[in-house]
Amino acid sequence: MKLTRSLRIWIPHTVLAIGLLATVVVSYSAAVKGLFTSHPPFDHTSGADAIPYLAAGVLISIFLFAIIRSQLRALDRSESMAAEWRRSEERYRTIIETAPDVIFTLAPDGVITSLSPAFEQIAGWPPAEWIGRSFVPIVHPDDLAVALEHFGELLRGETPSTYELRILSRSGEYLDVEFRTRPYIDNGRIVGAIGIARDVTERRRISETLRTSEERYRAFVENSTEAIWRFELEPGIPVDLPVDEQIELAYSRGYLAECNTVMARMYGHDSAEEVIGARLADMLVASNPGNIAYLRAFIESGYSLADAESAELDRDGNQKYFLNNLVGVVENGMLIRAWGTQRDITERKLAAEERDRLYLREQQALADARAANISKDRFLAILSHELRTPLTPVLGAIELLDTTSESVCGLVEIIRRNVELEARLIDDLLDLTGIANGKMQIHPVPVDAHHVLAAAIDGVRADADRKMIAMDIAMKAAGHVVVADPVRLQQIFWNLLRNAIKFTPEGGRISVTTGATEGRLCVAIRDTGIGIEPDVLPRIFNPFEQGERTITRQFGGLGLGLAISRMLVDMHGGTLRAESPGRNLGTTLILEFPLIDDEIRQ
Repeated sequence: MKLTRSLRIWIPHTVLAIGLLATVVVSYSAAVKGLFTSHPPFDHTSGADAIPYLAAGVLISIFLFAIIRSQLRALDRSESMAAEWRRSEERYRTIIETAPDVIFTLAPDGVITSLSPAFEQIAGWPPAEWIGRSFVPIVHPDDLAVALEHFGELLRGETPSTYELRILSRSGEYLDVEFRTRPYIDNGRIVGAIGIARDVTERRRISETLRTSEERYRAFVENSTEAIWRFELEPGIPVDLPVDEQIELAYSRGYLAECNTVMARMYGHDSAEEVIGARLADMLVASNPGNIAYLRAFIESGYSLADAESAELDRDGNQKYFLNNLVGVVENGMLIRAWGTQRDITERKLAAEERDRLYLREQQALADARAANISKDRFLAILSHELRTPLTPVLGAIELLDTTSESVCGLVEIIRRNVELEARLIDDLLDLTGIANGKMQIHPVPVDAHHVLAAAIDGVRADADRKMIAMDIAMKAAGHVVVADPVRLQQIFWNLLRNAIKFTPEGGRISVTTGATEGRLCVAIRDTGIGIEPDVLPRIFNPFEQGERTITRQFGGLGLGLAISRMLVDMHGGTLRAESPGRNLGTTLILEFPLIDDEIRQ
């Protein structure tokens, strides 16, 4: 029975008190007896008989008090050590049961004496099925010799290094398992082995795949008939820098890090080791305009270029021409390396260099001039027409401003609408230019898309009413908070709604619905307008694209609204697409934005 702390304190003190009390009683009795039996009667020295009893009683009481207190303290220490042992055992069991790796112990005869629960998670076997059995049957026969060798080392007191064995799983497949073991010593005697096992099957598979891939790559590189190379850029080049600055940094930071023997021989070397480490500037002559154009094309193509020519020098300074295919590796906004292949076209190039140079330049210049003239003429024609058309009623209205006041009010309204239209066209041009030049910035914040959509609908409702277009609004999305720039989001909605109103005839209908699925907000704007032909649908989001020219003449505009909306949606990480069954069958514009996490959980 456990004794409480207060009881353990009370017992020795009680024994001491009882002993002292008994001592007093015995001593008193002896003194009284001596008093009445003394000769002569009532001799005052007769009380001395009680002194030995008193001294002995005090000493015995103190001795018993000390013994009992020491025993109780020893009991306290014993119970404290037992509690600490239990806590340590609980911690050990918790570690064993929750460890992701298998913890096991073996007897000297190889019998498994303990297995942690992780064994079932890794191999599929309940630990109870193998406790008390030898480890030999579970080891792959080809690995058994290694396992027995390491087990022998453990029994000799040695600690083998980490090793791997194939272990049979319950499904019949063998798993690659990494072992770390050491002798299990008790009272200075080796009584078995203890170890930790970790499943490395996936790691081994990946390692083997990488090794095989590396071997294939090396064999391919060495046996290729084309030159294969890798240029490193240290440090990397920020891809948002101007092209000229990127070219300059490429020359100062680029060096050849890897190539095959074929490439080395193209430059007059016998082996790849002789050319590896060469600077880009030593090989690709910067003074040659063609090389600058080559690097410029590489950068402007998004760091992926095919069949691009370069003019270089070999080890003796001889002119060499190569046809290159290359791709750049961009990480965290930095161009860090480029891989490529090249073929030597020096002989063919030198044979027809002058003729080809003149012909290609002439053809390219002619094609560029034609394309530029066509684009310029079309743009200027549309722009001049659209900028002048809204001004015509403005000028006419101004001439009539001296009529009645009611007429003046109507004319002022005409002036206002046309001036607003002119401003919108100019704003669209400015937005397109800003996006194309990368100067437009967005400031995304959590915003309720329903509120923004409602504001955009209010902004175009007057235009819809003028054309007697019915608008059906169904905002059904349960989650409708997105991360977006509120101003640009409203501009997107407004552009799409204005486009639907513009191409929907009087008395038509426009429906606006929202829904949320798979963490995305979907806004669909359907109209009963002129529709889109299948061959025009892929180009509908291109700038200045409105399909046929008759549509441009009939409805006006620059064809920038949808193009700007698509660009803004892309900047927000959303998608915008158009669907139409065909001419006069209406159009559906579908806008999707990712919802924020809080909305997804709702």
